[in-house]
Formats: sequence, structure tokens, C-alpha cells
Amino acid sequence: NPKKSLQPRLEAYDINTKLLSKSSPALINNCRKIALTKLSLGEHKSMEKYLLEAIDLASTDKLNNDLLFEIVQSLADYYSSSQDFTKAEIQLIKILDIRKEKLGKFHPDLIFDLNSLAGVYIEQLKYIKAQEILEEGYDIVSHTYGKLSEHAMKQISLMALLSYKAKKYPQAITKCEEAIN
Repeated sequence: NPKKSLQPRLEAYDINTKLLSKSSPALINNCRKIALTKLSLGEHKSMEKYLLEAIDLASTDKLNNDLLFEIVQSLADYYSSSQDFTKAEIQLIKILDIRKEKLGKFHPDLIFDLNSLAGVYIEQLKYIKAQEILEEGYDIVSHTYGKLSEHAMKQISLMALLSYKAKKYPQAITKCEEAIN
């Protein structure tokens, strides 16, 4: 029951802030659990406040990067589902920075993150930025899987869809033909 679990979590958080360092995973997790409880209670502003605080806490130590990634991803998902694409963009850029630092600039796991960011740019009608991000994903796909791979075809299809949405029909047709070939 979220209502029953909130008060003990808040009390634990108050105690933890006095006893633990700001970079303590226990403190960060407690803050994140409060945020998720607040979300389940429909307290969106309060949830956002606790997730942002958890991000600040996790950012103080690079050892918390995996935890930081999870929290930022939760916040980005929340913003995207709320159609607050400007805030989602900020969080998705943080995710990419974290993941690039950890995995390198050409790791295939970045493709999903890049495509998520491109989707947010498309929702904001920032087609040029979306194109740049999709091309970055295509470079990773080409480098990792090859230009003739199924993954490459998927990226080209996303670029064709972007061109169509941007009303650049000749470019969309060219990308569709490229994907088919």
C-alpha cells in the first residue's frame, strides 16, 4: 500500500540524510523509492522533486553512474509520457553522456538511447537535430553491424520517416529506396 509505505520511507530518508554520505547508494535508493511512491499516489510534482534530488545525490560520485542512469531514465520516461518533451530532452542527453562515458562513443547499446532522443526531437519538430542524432545512430550501426544489416535498414527507415514528417518527400523516397536495396 503506497500510503502506508510513504511515511516510513520519509522517516528513513530523514535519518539517512543525517547518517550517510550524500553519495551513499542507500540514501539515493531511498530517495528514488519515495519518488516512485509519490508517483503511485499521483503526487507528480513531489515525485519529480525527489527524482531530481536523487539525481543530484547520485551525481556526486562516479561509482553511482549505474544508479544515476536508472534514475535519469525513470525521469525521462515520466517526462516523455507526460509529453513534456523539453524536460525529456534534457534527461535523455544526460543518459547519453553517462552511457558514452561508460561504453564509448560507438557502442551498440547507445542506438536505443539515440533513437529515443531523436523521437523527442521529432515530437518537438526539431527535425535537423533529430536527423543528426539518427545519423549518429546509423554510424554506430554501420560500424558495428555493417551497412547492409537489418539494424542499418531500421535506422534508414527511421530517417525516411523523419524526412516524411519534415515534408522532405524526395529525401524520404530516397531513404526508402536505400532501405529496400
